[in-house]
Amino acid sequence: MAISIEKQQELSRLIEQASQARTQISSSCAQLHEKLDFVGRAKTSVSEEPMKWIGGSAAVGLATSFLFRPRKRHKEMAILAAIPRIRGLIWKLLVLVTKLIKPAAKIYATKLFKDHVHR
Repeated sequence: MAISIEKQQELSRLIEQASQARTQISSSCAQLHEKLDFVGRAKTSVSEEPMKWIGGSAAVGLATSFLFRPRKRHKEMAILAAIPRIRGLIWKLLVLVTKLIKPAAKIYATKLFKDHVHR
């Protein structure tokens, strides 16, 4: 069962080809992993160029503060705007009182019912 020289050469060529394919796949996988590693790239970028990142974050913060700044109102508008807040406060107090009184009213009603039944 000796293997012929042609088959040995073919086998060694296939082994070499498979080895090269494994090497190529490994390098491609490493490159892909490096491209997808956003956290690592961001850390590297921040450590290499911190002033750019500080300046950029300051600019974004400033722009955001201008975009979401509350608009100035006239005094009349401020008074009208306070009315819903007062109504909301009264409503919240009413709901709170209702939630506090409801269990006490149930207990009282139960007590009255038991007294009525036992008579």
